[in-house]
Amino acid sequence: MDNVNYYKSPPPTVDDNATVYESQSCLTNRKRNLLIIVITIVFIIGIFYATVKAVFSRNSINSNGNKTDDFLLTCQFDNQNKNQYWSGDNVSGTIELINNNYPEFKLRSLNITLVGMFVYTTSSKTGNKGLSKKTKHEVLFFEKDLIVKSINNENQFVLPLGNYTWSFSSRLDQPLPPSIEQFKTSIPSIRYFVRLKMVRPEWYKRDFYKESGIIVRDNSSWPANVTRFEKQSESRRGIQARVNFPKTVVAAGNRLSFDVDLHNPQKAPVRGISATLTQIWEIGRIKTVRLELLDTKLEKFESLSIEKFHKTFELNVPETIPATFSSNLTSLSTRILLNIHYELTIKVDIDGIFADINLEVPLIIINAIEKKSTTNSGFIQ
Repeated sequence: MDNVNYYKSPPPTVDDNATVYESQSCLTNRKRNLLIIVITIVFIIGIFYATVKAVFSRNSINSNGNKTDDFLLTCQFDNQNKNQYWSGDNVSGTIELINNNYPEFKLRSLNITLVGMFVYTTSSKTGNKGLSKKTKHEVLFFEKDLIVKSINNENQFVLPLGNYTWSFSSRLDQPLPPSIEQFKTSIPSIRYFVRLKMVRPEWYKRDFYKESGIIVRDNSSWPANVTRFEKQSESRRGIQARVNFPKTVVAAGNRLSFDVDLHNPQKAPVRGISATLTQIWEIGRIKTVRLELLDTKLEKFESLSIEKFHKTFELNVPETIPATFSSNLTSLSTRILLNIHYELTIKVDIDGIFADINLEVPLIIINAIEKKSTTNSGFIQ
């Protein structure tokens, strides 16, 4: 008997390639749970950051020692509140702390140290493109403890509300290089300062430092043998130039006297004469730095066609310039031989390409003061 479809509907079929659909509700729940976890983590991190920031803001102290409503830290030197000292002088003063708002100001340690620091930079090429990278170096060559108060165990000492003072005193009893200020970040410098360091026991309360700078001058002496110095040169255009120095040693703040002679038989055009004082840093075998300290025009010729010229000039040497010196700077990790010397260049500006004359004269600068007398000349410090 034939099969009969009484409802007139097509016979059922079977698809061998059936499609399986994943539950949409399962996927949605997974995403929602992941989103909740991410939001929770971000929320916890935000609360932790805000809490730590608030604690630091509430408990931090101005590291520069400036006055705040709750805290004041000052350093006063006994030398009529001046901060300039010579080698052999006694550096003394008082650190004063005013605590107006911290009933239990806890400290792990308090250190007051006299520090000498030499700072310089070096450049090196990095990568295939030859980019230059600058590295800052700090050599701690002098360190002397003035006050050390610390606790090595888990305890700490507490400074209640009130005023506190600590007196310090130390003698500069060893030869030290003079202070040399840094007016550009790439230029070497020698700094001395009294450093106060307070270490707090709580991990979330930052330690802080206060530095009070001093200036150290070196008592250099006048050389035993001072002789005349003469140098001459001739340009491509036949001009002869000669400089004559009665001495090449000069005390900072004094005048340096010298003669300049020109002989110009062909009357080639000469524009003028100038002088440049250069400070030269020799930092071991690491690098040499040349700093132009003074550049002055000595003579400007109205008539360019001069045949002969003679004149005595006087050059003012800056009073604050550091003396010539050589010193071995030693720290825990390095040892550097540092030399600082000076060079005076007398330039004759001549018309034409590569026609100028440059006469380099080595100078010794000291901090002694010249004492003149009618019989013989001597020098005092």
